[in-house]
Amino acid sequence: MRLSRLPLQSPFLLALLIALASCTGEVEPDPGAEYYLRADIDGTPFEALGAVAVKLDTGIMTALGISGGDVLFRSFDFRISMYDSVGSCVLGDDFGSAGVLLSGQFYVASTDLGEDGVMDVELDDGEVIEGTFSFVLENTDTGFLLPVTEGKFRLRQL
Repeated sequence: MRLSRLPLQSPFLLALLIALASCTGEVEPDPGAEYYLRADIDGTPFEALGAVAVKLDTGIMTALGISGGDVLFRSFDFRISMYDSVGSCVLGDDFGSAGVLLSGQFYVASTDLGEDGVMDVELDDGEVIEGTFSFVLENTDTGFLLPVTEGKFRLRQL
């Protein structure tokens, strides 16, 4: 039995394959690879699969929002209502908040826990925002406390 002619035996297809294989153009890296939102929640690693940073300038004040979540339905939500720029912000006071949803339970950062939560913005060039954070979370129903440590973010601003 004779096998049918293979597509690569066609001179046109072979030439096209060689041309495509020999392209020397640069390959763009995965755009999501350089952006992240990570932390340890009570010693358990968290890394958002998707995260965004949004700044809203009302003319009177600038607000910053950062949100991200993972496939385990854990999510972080930061709101800084009087965002200035690079520097530190206390989480849990009147101007900065952090909320985390874990397994259907809502936790918030609070300054009433004896230790201020802090977000340090180290870079804000209008396109990318980068920094660190740490705080203690309190379950709004049970009062259960969870430490959030080693928090880092580098996000594209929308």
